[in-house]
Amino acid sequence: MYAVGTIVCSYYMWVEKGFIIGFGVTGCTILLAHILRNAVLYKDLGGFGVSIPFGGVSMIFFALVLAITRRLNLFWANRLVAADREQYFNVWNRILLDKRARDAISELHQIVQRVDSRTIFHEPRQYALAAGQQVHATEDNTENREVCGSSCHSSDQPIASSRRRRSSTVPFRFSRNGNTITDQGVELIPIASLDQLYSCAILCYPMLRSKVQEWALVSNGMFGAYRDDDFSSPFVRWVDAVADAHLRTRIKWADLKSSSRSIEKIARVYRMDVSRLLDVCRQAIIFESMGDLVRCLQAIEVDPDIHIVRLKNRFDPRMDARETAGFRNICLNVQLSNFDTIRLGLTNHVMEVQLLLSEFAEIRGAAGHQRYITYRDARAE
Repeated sequence: MYAVGTIVCSYYMWVEKGFIIGFGVTGCTILLAHILRNAVLYKDLGGFGVSIPFGGVSMIFFALVLAITRRLNLFWANRLVAADREQYFNVWNRILLDKRARDAISELHQIVQRVDSRTIFHEPRQYALAAGQQVHATEDNTENREVCGSSCHSSDQPIASSRRRRSSTVPFRFSRNGNTITDQGVELIPIASLDQLYSCAILCYPMLRSKVQEWALVSNGMFGAYRDDDFSSPFVRWVDAVADAHLRTRIKWADLKSSSRSIEKIARVYRMDVSRLLDVCRQAIIFESMGDLVRCLQAIEVDPDIHIVRLKNRFDPRMDARETAGFRNICLNVQLSNFDTIRLGLTNHVMEVQLLLSEFAEIRGAAGHQRYITYRDARAE
């Protein structure tokens, strides 16, 4: 009987709090059940020390081993990124000494507040049209209409826009089960298939690349570059690359998130909920100054094709940067609504755009990013 009680009592802790607490609670429950059995049935606890159940003790011991091992892993992971963290902190302190940078940070805070005030409060997820739902594309500007067959294969050219934007006055309405939502009269359901999510990301990838090119052009933005003996610069300024075909071949565009990392993140962080994975399709823009970064964010904010779903401001001085090993950036989750995404049913696909400062990007680099991956794995993120 007490075995049934053990399963029932420890289930919540196993599911919600992880293996360490699960093993510990299970072991303690077995021991408690054994004590109560002796007290009720035999009215004698004198022999309890001889008859302690091995299962309970072994589970408590295993929980302690797991806890100690995890602490050691976190200790060595923190040691691994300590030098990078120190460099990030030094860069951040230098930025805060610059008055223009401080003014830009204040302006950035105002933009974040405006975006937050327009963002519908719910956890961002990847949604797809429910069965039987259809959305018809309408083109307001038919003079420059491009179909996906031509625009998707030309990432250096901007894709025509329908200038359709989600109205901030029409709220999301949730169904009783908390999963299905209604957005502007269209019923949406969370995506449950990783294959479906990647199919949407592959189609959105060239469109997002065109968008970040537009934003980089008006904000003096840069992209990462392939480096070799002939090209030593870590970045390519997009305004220069527009006029130089060779420079465009040097740009290192962000790839889709690898399937192995996606599965890892879904299992570790999102409890097997595919719809919470928002960064399969992603790009990053790099800037030399905080002022340029703010100009880019302003361009994104007023872009009629873009709906900002979530904005993480890691340049907020109040943020505890120890959680990111000292690294700071702006991380946006956005949806793109133009003629092509409407026609293909992709307006609800969420993508990620990161805005970085060049000093942080240089420190991170390939080796620094690998160290961060080790740090992230130790934290089970």
